[in-house]
Amino acid sequence: MRERFNQSATLFLLTLLGVGVGGCMDLTTPDPADEFPIDEVVFDPSLGIDLDDFEETPNGIWIREDVPGMPPNAGPGTFVEVEFRGWLPSGAQFTETGPDETFEFLLGGFDVLPGVQEGVDGMSVGQTRTVLIPPFLAYGRNPPQGIPENSWLIFELTLVSVDGEGGGPI
Repeated sequence: MRERFNQSATLFLLTLLGVGVGGCMDLTTPDPADEFPIDEVVFDPSLGIDLDDFEETPNGIWIREDVPGMPPNAGPGTFVEVEFRGWLPSGAQFTETGPDETFEFLLGGFDVLPGVQEGVDGMSVGQTRTVLIPPFLAYGRNPPQGIPENSWLIFELTLVSVDGEGGGPI
């Protein structure tokens, strides 16, 4: 009886660990970038998007440096002030800061899209970047009205000011 219990317990534990007759189960999470590859996105020509001008980050956003800036640089824990414009791949603009208006947020906080956070991280004052943000670092399946589900987003970001001590890239 004890031997049968030990065999059953061992089988149960191996099942929990993903080990079975066929070997180990693949417990890895699929890469979200594989679900929404950028090479399948059609960017309206008015946006001037040429992927050869961009660098992809390890997290899957694409960044183009448009205008250089001067220190200080934005980093985690800094409050940043940015001007921005946002478009859909169709060329439709869906947001922007108004004239003489900026948007302020804590870099590394939770009140801004992860792709925007990463796009601003490391920028210096006066610098402008164009950032291509995949759905999984934007709104994904829960977009606000006017933005299609699982849309790539294009943001032009200009860092106006940095307040606080930055600690490097997020």
